[in-house]
Amino acid sequence: MISVIGAGPAGGYLSYLLSNKGEEVNIYEEHSVVGSPIQCTGFTTNLLGEIIDLKKEFVLNRIGNIMVKTPGGQEYIKLKHKNIVLDRGGFDRYLSEIAQENGAKLYTGHKFVGINENKIKLETKEGVKFVKSDAVVGADGPVSSVAKEVGLFSKREFWIGAQGIIRGNFDKDMFSVYLGDLCPGFFAWIVPENEEIARVGLATKNNPKMHYDRFVADKGKQIGMQGGIIPVYNPSIKTQKGNVYLLGDAATQVKSTTGGGIISGMLCAQALCEAIIGKKDYENLWRKKIGKELYMHLLLRRALDRFSEKDYDDLLSIVSNKRVKEVLGRYDREFPSQLMFRLLIRQPKFLKFLVKVF
Repeated sequence: MISVIGAGPAGGYLSYLLSNKGEEVNIYEEHSVVGSPIQCTGFTTNLLGEIIDLKKEFVLNRIGNIMVKTPGGQEYIKLKHKNIVLDRGGFDRYLSEIAQENGAKLYTGHKFVGINENKIKLETKEGVKFVKSDAVVGADGPVSSVAKEVGLFSKREFWIGAQGIIRGNFDKDMFSVYLGDLCPGFFAWIVPENEEIARVGLATKNNPKMHYDRFVADKGKQIGMQGGIIPVYNPSIKTQKGNVYLLGDAATQVKSTTGGGIISGMLCAQALCEAIIGKKDYENLWRKKIGKELYMHLLLRRALDRFSEKDYDDLLSIVSNKRVKEVLGRYDREFPSQLMFRLLIRQPKFLKFLVKVF
């Protein structure tokens, strides 16, 4: 019996993979409904379609253009492959549903509170219960109770995200990114679901509400509010202790440039499935699969954190080069090592900014 704690994208997808291999899987979700509350922008690259079959019921929009705005100007990038706006709640529920179709069992309203030998302890409306488990997977988010219980939480940093659902007038084919002191230490965004509704938000380590209120003041009418914390990738984190594993946000397997963790978590779920089925080293598998890229994202984030507003404007002037735009639009941002190599070939001036990375 494999117990998966958390029915987000990483936990749901892992449960699908394991149950598809004939493993007995129980999914335990703390909340009464899978996919609620929503604490994610739900914006991914087209790579998601290579991992799982995309369904119309959870794909709300596809976006083909990016606008990057700095204090001194803005530039537009056309994407070769349109990015995807997900109904995050619907997407999470879909993954848990296909896992159940393969035989996995879902238990909502079950909160993980501890491990006692080979049993996990859960709190439910009916009281406390213990479940015997051969393996336990903590896919329970950035403040993972599983990680804390087994001593794998270690030192962690977080951004605090604030996102409003805004009714206004939007270009449904344009994802907008705002860089600079408007949102120190990260960026602000507008992700349209359609012409009238967009997800407008930002993340920062300090005073998110102040920065958020200032950013959304002229964007339209707020009809909903979401928020949550985003883990900063920790390359030194340990993600396995005996038969207990960490996955997704619980393992800080997140892109530090964007805070995105859907695809990276699902790629790590593939590695964990292989490790459990084949009795292989999970740490080695996921780091070989995506560890180098997550580390590059972290280095780029550290460099961006040292940027002045003039640095952002200088970077934008390089981005305005036609050949640079072609590279940015063609290659997937999930894999920055490949992207940076191609950018340097097209525009050697990027070396100025890579010095800040290393």
